[in-house]
Amino acid sequence: MFHRAAVAACVTAALVCAATVPLTAEGETAFTFTVANAPKTGLAEDRLPVTIHRWSSDSERDQIATLLAANDTASLAYTLKNADAIGHLRWPGGLDYTLRYARQTPRADGGADILLVAESRVWVWWDSSRDIGLDEPFTVIHVRLDKSGTGQGWIAAASDVRSDKTSGVALADVQGRPALITDIRPQRG
Repeated sequence: MFHRAAVAACVTAALVCAATVPLTAEGETAFTFTVANAPKTGLAEDRLPVTIHRWSSDSERDQIATLLAANDTASLAYTLKNADAIGHLRWPGGLDYTLRYARQTPRADGGADILLVAESRVWVWWDSSRDIGLDEPFTVIHVRLDKSGTGQGWIAAASDVRSDKTSGVALADVQGRPALITDIRPQRG
């Protein structure tokens, strides 16, 4: 179960697509989003920011995919916890989640899939039926962007992820899940 949580975190890290999401003035990739049916947060029009400082490399992807495929939970957890911080998610109340993995994959329609992995359980405060268990140490976020850089996303626990050769990590049955992240837009720097 811990292994799947680590994978989930890897997917979360890959949420941002450099091909469709512009760089901010600092050279980072950033976007904002809203959450479906969420109460007001008091943050800039209730939009929540994600910032990616860099994308995970092919060797990082291969390492994560290999550890997932081997079901090597201890090594995967160690690898993610000791990876450099490559971005962050900002939640209401000043709660930030560190991203340890971020990977983008171009889509045939001109859009992109982005997988991000947060180093801890991400609190889904707006929908208790979809919240991630306290025993899940990592969270994965999958974002699907169209060619204009807008889209939606899904959040999953590590136990809902699998190894993937292209992105390193993939969510099981993305299309069968309700989108928890909506109205994704590029953040202009």
